[in-house]
Parts: sequence; structure tokens; C-alpha cells
Amino acid sequence: MKLFHYLLFITSFINAQQSVRITYESKRIYPDSFLRTFSESQKIAFDEAQKRPYYATLTNNGEESLYMSVDRKNDEVLPGTNTMYNHEKDGEIILHTPKYWRLKNFKEKNIIYFSIIDNKEYYYKKQIVKPQHYFTDKTLYVDKYLCNNAYRVNPKNNDTIKYWYTKEIPIDDGPISTLGLPGMVLKIESKNSLEYATKIEFFKEKIVIDRPKESYNLTPPEEMKKLELEAEKPKSYIDALGREVTTERAKQ
Repeated sequence: MKLFHYLLFITSFINAQQSVRITYESKRIYPDSFLRTFSESQKIAFDEAQKRPYYATLTNNGEESLYMSVDRKNDEVLPGTNTMYNHEKDGEIILHTPKYWRLKNFKEKNIIYFSIIDNKEYYYKKQIVKPQHYFTDKTLYVDKYLCNNAYRVNPKNNDTIKYWYTKEIPIDDGPISTLGLPGMVLKIESKNSLEYATKIEFFKEKIVIDRPKESYNLTPPEEMKKLELEAEKPKSYIDALGREVTTERAKQ
């Protein structure tokens, strides 16, 4: 009987709701090796900057979904001369506001990604590959929704990524690139970040996905990989005081 009621709930949900939009709040978690390089004044400024979270929205209309960041006014500029994140300019540390844009096509099972490398915009496409998920008996509430737990292990950095998904929103989606969970992901935890839903809206009409650009040239994935590897290499330049400065991205 319970199974019948659950299936009836899912059918009613799908018939009644055409679209859903979820707002997520996220915070970056930096490794100790990165924070140790800060001066005391830099640490204080960095702590204040980290109190201001980033926001993104996920819009799902049943056929595709768009996950995109909500623009903040400016990048964070911290005082200091010894440490830098991404690059340093005249002794200041610039924490760039992250920009996310991922368009999933559920029928074709692919994702178009947006990326900025060295101040240039790129779009590239990948097929959706479902990872190995491990399910647990843990539960918690995100907003008013009961969430179940699953996790996967990222072999690149041996990071355990925890997903909290709710069957009360029976849509296989969330602020992630991969699929394969029986419900909407409302919270994600990893050693590098924490992301959780703060607002959930349902719409009876089908929302047309708002694309930032009507047309875009797709860069082959193998070329994107080369560009990303090149961007991660330390770079040197002469600053306004005639000093040679080496910059690199923060490793997490």
C-alpha cells in the first residue's frame, strides 16, 4: 500500500509540476596549505570575504536544466604582498567570483559547459557519465524536505563527495554534472566546498531555459584540457615596482 501511495505521489507530482527552480548557496573550503601562506592581515580579510557565500540557480523544465551562478558585483580584493590566488596585481590578492554555467540535455544525455580561461570564454560538450554511487541509511532535512544520503569517491584527489537528495522531488538532477540518483540533490559536501538549497520554487508551466548566448562555438574537450593545463602553470611578470612576480592557481 505504501508503495502504491508513493508511486501515486510521483505521478501526481510529474503531472502537476512542469518546472522547478532551486537557489543554492555555496562556500569554498580552502586547504591548510593554502591558508598558511597568508599573513595575519590577509587571513582576517580572507575570513571576512569567505562569510559572503556564492549563489547559483538550477532551472529544470523536464527536458533540460540550466545551472548557473548569480553574479556578484565584484571580485574580492585582499591586501597583501606575499600570497596570491589566480594572480596578483600590485601586491593585492584577487579572489575571483566563480562563474558556473552548465546546460544538461536529458534526452541526448550530454552537458554543455562554460569556462573562463585567461579571461576568455569557452563552451564545450561532454556526454553524461554516471559514476558509482554508494547509498547509506543516513537522512537529514534540507529546508522542509527529507533527504537521503549517497556518496562517491573522486579518484583524482581521493575526495569523498556526499550527496543529499530528496525523493519528495522525484527528479534526477541537482547542481552536479553527473546523474543517477533517485531524487533532486539539495545538498553537496566535499573537502573543497559546501553547497545547499535555500529556495525551491515550482511552476505549472514549462519554463523556457534562458541561455546567456543564443549561439556559441564548442571547443573540443581535448583542446579544453590542454588550455586548462596551460592555465594551471605558474606565470611570471614584472609588476609596477619592477619586481618579478610569479603567480599560480590555488591547489585544492
